[in-house]
Amino acid sequence: ATLKENVEMLFYVDNDDPAIDAYKSLELHSRKEFEDFKNIKFIFGEPQSVSISWNDLAEKCTGDVLIMGNDDLVYQTPSWDELLDVELKQFEKDEIYVAYMEDGINGERHCAFPIVSRVWYNCLGRFTPGIFNFGYNDTFIFEVGQMLNRTHFMPHIRAEHLHFSKGAPMDDTYARNRTQEKGNLYAKDKLIFDKTRAVRQKDRDRLRELIGIGKATKLMPKIPDAKQVILKGNGENPPIRIIIYPISSNFWLKLLIEDSILGDLANKKLETSW
Repeated sequence: ATLKENVEMLFYVDNDDPAIDAYKSLELHSRKEFEDFKNIKFIFGEPQSVSISWNDLAEKCTGDVLIMGNDDLVYQTPSWDELLDVELKQFEKDEIYVAYMEDGINGERHCAFPIVSRVWYNCLGRFTPGIFNFGYNDTFIFEVGQMLNRTHFMPHIRAEHLHFSKGAPMDDTYARNRTQEKGNLYAKDKLIFDKTRAVRQKDRDRLRELIGIGKATKLMPKIPDAKQVILKGNGENPPIRIIIYPISSNFWLKLLIEDSILGDLANKKLETSW
């Protein structure tokens, strides 16, 4: 990161982890090593699903942008934070998006580490759904973004996922959630995911309302192909300026006489194609 004073890192550590003393030492070391960062915080708590842990971390964070992370994720692109800020400016009107970086595995096909805004988090009251045992948190958020047509892949920003399927060692966290006494939690979470599409649709609808509010706050949308027509006046009537804004399959017609909107004809929706 370049602007480290804007970046905070939060970690959740199970309090039954055999290496908990090492993690506590790491916390002290990190606060000194990364003292120029905005915040370094470790939360030591009861073993629980990461679907809940990510929400606990989100509740403690203070930033405007929330990025899902793992302990096997390595940010490789210099100045990734500045590049991310540039990419997210296109959503500054309503701040509703699911952005994601190149992780070295999925490319554009899948968002494994969703990035959402504080506005998104406040609207839904959570970062992750909180219903899964281990997996499908990313897929859940990604699908909501797809429903809104608000996903944004950033191939030039790389945060590599050192996943065991690509040669990295399988640590105990992966093993116990896939092959040990808990059984394959991914298989269980797939069933939960398939049964909760209605929850994702509800999330979509709540976020869509914010997008609608964002659009309504702009008096004159900046649409490049808006068309303008001037109708000549006569001795009694001044010229009329007509501006046509295409919106979806219909368009709106605004009639303006000099600086004032013509009352009866303003904002008439014409049921016709652009």
